[in-house]
Parts: sequence; C-alpha cells; structure tokens
Amino acid sequence: MLTDTAIRKAKPADKQYKLYDERGLHLLVRPNGSKLWHYRYRYDGKEKTLSIGPYPEVSLAEARSVRDSARADLRAGLNPAITKKLLRAQARAEQDNTLEAAGREWFALISPTWRPRHAASVLDSLERLVFPRLGSFPLRDISPQMVRDAVVEIEQMRAPEIARRVRSGKGFPPSLFTPLPAARRSPIRQV
Repeated sequence: MLTDTAIRKAKPADKQYKLYDERGLHLLVRPNGSKLWHYRYRYDGKEKTLSIGPYPEVSLAEARSVRDSARADLRAGLNPAITKKLLRAQARAEQDNTLEAAGREWFALISPTWRPRHAASVLDSLERLVFPRLGSFPLRDISPQMVRDAVVEIEQMRAPEIARRVRSGKGFPPSLFTPLPAARRSPIRQV
C-alpha cells in the first residue's frame, strides 16, 4: 500500500515505472518526473486502464476515491472509462447551457426579424447589463432571487426600461421559460 511520503520520494528513472497501491491503482512515474494515477481493471474480459490524473493535483486519497467509484461502476456492469466520458460531456453541456449562451442563441434566431438598430440596441443591453450579472450561470442554477438582484442593479443604473424587460422576461431567451429539471419553474416567472 502506497503512502504519501513514498510518492513524494519517488524519483524519475531512465524508464517509466509503477508504484502499486492496491486493487488496481498505481502511480506511473515517468522519466520527465511527472507522476500519473492509473487504475487497471477488467471489463468484458479485456484489461483496461483508466487515467485518473496527475500527482499532486490528485492526491492519494482522491485517487483511491476515484478507484472505489470505478469499482462500483464495474459492479453495476458499467465501464468506468465510458462513465468518465459521459460525466465530462455532461459537464461540457452544462457549461454551454449558460444564460449567455442561450441568450446569444436566442438573439441569433430572433434578430433577423428586427431592424438593425433595434437588434444592436438589444444586444448592447444584454452585453452591458444582463450577461455580466447572470450570463455565466447555468440556466438551471438561476434563482428568482438572482433575477431580482439583477433587476435592482439595473434599476440603480438608471435603466428602468431594461429592468422592466428583464423582470417581464423579454430580455431573456424563451428557453428560460421552459420546464427545468427537477420540476423547477422559470426564475423569471417567479419574480
């Protein structure tokens, strides 16, 4: 069983080598000095390796925790590498599902129906007043209180017409009005 001290003392050699922990977890020490956590397992009768991450960014305890969750996936009949890819794709999708991304998508769809001057004004308002306050949040994380706070800030900037639009939902994309996961209601409709 590995210890943190043994890991820190591991020095690079001419060839890469492995320091074994237990239950398939090992640390690969490379000639350039980098240390990478890997978990070896069998799935569908084939040996596979799951990359966990570099040491010290991923501690021994974290690597063991990832190994244990991978073992739980195997017991459930899932391939831990596929589970890792799905989680990464889910995180990327959540990142792309921010208010700013949805707002820009909405703007791209609706702006061709507007006069250029109005479209430029709406985009400017979104970029100056709405996106800096709420744009980086995933849609599912935006609460009615966050919208209220943004409206108050916008009103304090002496932009009452834009605050009214934000409060009414006209400054936000329609995707914010659709039912959200876990039966959450639109935060704008609750303001």
